[in-house]
Amino acid sequence: MIRMEDFDIFAVSQGLKWLMRTFFKQMAMKEGLNKLLNEGKSFVQIVEAQGYKNLRLAEAFISFLESENILMKDGGKFKWIDRPEKVKGKIVLEEEARAQKMVQEKALPLFGILNNYIQQLPDVLRGQDTHRAPELVIWDALSETEFYNYLRYQAIMIGELPKNSILLDIGCKTGWSTINLIEYLDPVKVYALEADENMIDLAYENCLAKGFSEKVEFIPIDFLDESKFLDLNIRADGGFFNLFFNNYTDDQMADILYNIRNLLKTNAKIAGLQPIKDSDAITPAELLLFADKTFLGYPEYTAFKNSFVRAGFTPPKIESSMYFSTTFEMEVEKEPKLGKGK
Repeated sequence: MIRMEDFDIFAVSQGLKWLMRTFFKQMAMKEGLNKLLNEGKSFVQIVEAQGYKNLRLAEAFISFLESENILMKDGGKFKWIDRPEKVKGKIVLEEEARAQKMVQEKALPLFGILNNYIQQLPDVLRGQDTHRAPELVIWDALSETEFYNYLRYQAIMIGELPKNSILLDIGCKTGWSTINLIEYLDPVKVYALEADENMIDLAYENCLAKGFSEKVEFIPIDFLDESKFLDLNIRADGGFFNLFFNNYTDDQMADILYNIRNLLKTNAKIAGLQPIKDSDAITPAELLLFADKTFLGYPEYTAFKNSFVRAGFTPPKIESSMYFSTTFEMEVEKEPKLGKGK
């Protein structure tokens, strides 16, 4: 277990910001935008010249380049400037170097993952299906890093999940969230739910290596199949969502919460690690992740909150747009669907 007080999340965040700018600038140059935009071009002219079909993602790409002073917009037209930043003092340069080093030390697998995604993003912008194969080993290596351990620890602590209790790990992936729950809360038992059986196999191996396997029951489950949840005889005191909602639509999110509540006691505490947006704008990190075929975007705050409330949870408290907590309060009748079903 890492010492959380020794982890400098600000430095890592600054390093990630640097990494994003570097990747997107390299992609823009590889796409030839530095030559295309010697003279100003409108957004329509850019997408026509580049053959971009996914206009929403293309707009997010161009907007990020503008925000980083790589492009300048004047009179509705974009021009390549790559404006150098102001001269920096020694202390600032040392802090930037430290931030970059922190990312390499604390979240090294991100380099490989993001580099892979940036290579595929042009195809995504052009409307092509990348058919990216799952990379369980790479994602497992990332989930094991101090960076993600820190994020999950913060989510667990902010959510005030109960100790020495029965817990759900909802979307356990390769098991590192399950391991964190056991390390920090010493639960009686953790029911680890996951849709991908390949991930469950790896999660079991990770928990076994840590000596925690006897405290965990792994359950492969389709989160949208209500009948599967009704068959489970579980009443948990709390639950943890681990980067869960990236792969589901707003409607599916509501359905899943109705299913999850079948496994909870009244007043069960819920916590989660989940980027949540306050608008429908696409963030830079989110843009890269669209190269993953299963990624559907980060949930928007209003839809996220409403889904929990409709399912009988308290309005989720959200901190730093990354952590959320709520409590299961009461049974409510499920709202009928209009039109087509799932």
